[in-house]
Amino acid sequence: MSKLSFKLIALFTFFTGMSASSLQANASTTASFSPFTAKVTRSKVRIRLEPSIESPILKEVENGEMVVVVGEAEEFYALLPPEDTQAYIFRTFVLDDVVEGNKVNIRLCPTTDAPVIAQLNSGDRIQGEVCPANSKWLKIPPPQSVRFYIAKDYVEKIGPADLMQKLKKRKQDASALFEQITLAIHEEFQKPYDQMHVESYLQKLSKLQADSADFPEIAKSAREALKKTQENYLHKKIAFLESKASSHSNMWQTTQHELTAELEAKQDKLVRLEEQIAEQSLKSVETPLTNPSTPLPRKQTALSTKWSSLEQRYFQEWAAKHQGKAIDEYYHEQEKNHVLLSGILEPYTRSLKNKPGDFLLVDPINHLPIAYLYSTKAPIHDKIGQSVTVHAYPRPNHHFAYPAYYVLSFE
Repeated sequence: MSKLSFKLIALFTFFTGMSASSLQANASTTASFSPFTAKVTRSKVRIRLEPSIESPILKEVENGEMVVVVGEAEEFYALLPPEDTQAYIFRTFVLDDVVEGNKVNIRLCPTTDAPVIAQLNSGDRIQGEVCPANSKWLKIPPPQSVRFYIAKDYVEKIGPADLMQKLKKRKQDASALFEQITLAIHEEFQKPYDQMHVESYLQKLSKLQADSADFPEIAKSAREALKKTQENYLHKKIAFLESKASSHSNMWQTTQHELTAELEAKQDKLVRLEEQIAEQSLKSVETPLTNPSTPLPRKQTALSTKWSSLEQRYFQEWAAKHQGKAIDEYYHEQEKNHVLLSGILEPYTRSLKNKPGDFLLVDPINHLPIAYLYSTKAPIHDKIGQSVTVHAYPRPNHHFAYPAYYVLSFE
């Protein structure tokens, strides 16, 4: 053979991208061989294009990953391409999904520098899509003839060739079951504690963790979800028991308040009767707070002369700035700008000069006063010891510890 012929053969081999050693390796894998599923036993194990340590590295796999071995070539096993492998063909050689040309290179990446993993010939059909990264190339599945290589020392046989697909199916089922369990647990935690039923889901998570030894990621997720669910369930149980204990305590306090209020109400009734007698003896020239033709309700006739006089003074100060306005308009304006207050209503019986109210509004949680209250309109005496929400308007507190309000009405 002449030197020219030898050079032409060498150039042909270079441009096709398929070395003689690669073709021989593929041929050796077609001999009688029983395919099997293998597991990688080291980290960062290299998968190569050809059965040689000088061959281009296609990717690295980690300890525990599985591959399907379909042949062997000296110190290497031949593998089916991993499922995420993509191949590329130059679009110029494809017309209507049919290859136009012989020995057209199929490459690992959409560049002419990428390793050649197979060749197709005229008439071969493909199913591809335009590569987003480079529109001159089509992205296609690797041809069935493609084989990659891994060193024998870094894998071990774990079962027949179909084991990998079976394990993949098991992993998908386990992942779906995990999502189903966690969704059900989330729905249970939306319920009140005494209506929750999470025990069966805790058992399912525990079983899923035990059954997923072949899938470390799922086993870890199940273990963490089990721990988190147990902790959250315990916290919800504690909160429920604390709330229940607090409810019993509140019931006792309410009973105590009712008894105290009943006694104080009787004492207050006596005081109001005395004030009523004194009020009837006064020669008042004050403008009445309500229409004289309208009879006063029984409860309102017992209101303190002190607060009536005080309210009359506040009204007259307001009326001086609002000529021609009646007292009903005075309270109507305050009702429009009222403050909303909530708490337990208790009597304030201390005899103090300039005290800003006859009642205290008390916080039901910490039992501390919120405000002083009084009224000449609302039936405030009927609400002693009760949890109330009032429409109120600020009044001077005479430098006492808490703000003072006039009660306009109850919700």
